[in-house]
Amino acid sequence: MYHLVQGRQGLIPAAGQAAPISSSPLHLTHADLKARDLRVFTFCRDHKIPVAWVLAGGYTKDISKVVQVHINTFDACAEIHLNLTATQKTGKFAP
Repeated sequence: MYHLVQGRQGLIPAAGQAAPISSSPLHLTHADLKARDLRVFTFCRDHKIPVAWVLAGGYTKDISKVVQVHINTFDACAEIHLNLTATQKTGKFAP
């Protein structure tokens, strides 16, 4: 990301990868993945770099785990880019 900070930024494509929740040898949790997403969105905001994310992965029989990862990614984006805190979220996207 060094080149991005040096003024060569464009758009950061970020994959909201849910696969680590089911298959990672690191045994990542929902909190770990949300922390990852917060770091990405914070970096982009702080350096004024546009970010686009796609939902990806999640190879588990319990689909609710995958859905929670994607909800957490959305929440992280809203928290950083819309300045929403958990108490301000209503469950509906309305900037």
